Amino acid sequence: PPFWMHAWWQGMNAPILRFVVIASIAASGSSVALPAQSPPSGVVLDVAARVREDVAILASEGLEGRLTGTPGADSAANFIARRFWELGLQAVFRTTECNANGECRPSYFQGFRGLDYVTTNVGAIVPGTDSSLRSEFVAVTAHYDHLGRMKNRRIDDAPPNTIHPGADDNASGTAAVLELARRFSEHPLKRPVIVLAFGAEELGLVGSNTFVENPPFDLREISVVLNLDMVGRLRKDHLEIFGAQRKLKGILESANSDPPF
Repeated sequence: PPFWMHAWWQGMNAPILRFVVIASIAASGSSVALPAQSPPSGVVLDVAARVREDVAILASEGLEGRLTGTPGADSAANFIARRFWELGLQAVFRTTECNANGECRPSYFQGFRGLDYVTTNVGAIVPGTDSSLRSEFVAVTAHYDHLGRMKNRRIDDAPPNTIHPGADDNASGTAAVLELARRFSEHPLKRPVIVLAFGAEELGLVGSNTFVENPPFDLREISVVLNLDMVGRLRKDHLEIFGAQRKLKGILESANSDPPF
């Protein structure tokens, strides 16, 4: 594999698994400390293989860095939507194709356009098991776009027109969302979980702003948002969590007790 894949893989397994566990605890609302024993080795290997495969696909040369408005970004969005469909998840959005009763066809895509591009957000819902909590969503989000070929400027001393695959920014976060979507589909939480992959983040948080300005339901129904960005290459084996709300602080401290993260 190319150099970036080696750099990602050296630090990917443990951090991404740890973040999956943290997000699962936060989404469930549990405040119980994590068990000290490690999961069975086969489970770890299965998860690592899935995550590695997803990152390799999203960061492949064929997608050319997933620049907003390019076929690579469209392919990434379709890949995410197909995964949601394979898991049997409910679509978040609606198309403009409606019947006489005003019922519109569901869609995983929320398309939007900028000055010189058309792109999309991708979203699905895992229903909760407690009907009394059906209006308390946990949102797990990540952006899937990256910088593409960067024809007009240099980054990290790379010559112009070099593909910037974005394995860490943010194929890693997107892969974590896909893994959590799989886990929650197999073991639903009490609360419903909305999994969202935003487009056009690198252009100024356009995708997430589009979602907020055109929400498919009342945003006040979202109790907490866990946004995963660049979770695949941690320095000094540390997991950094920013902007934790008061309701999450105790959960995070409990998860960091034994074994410590």
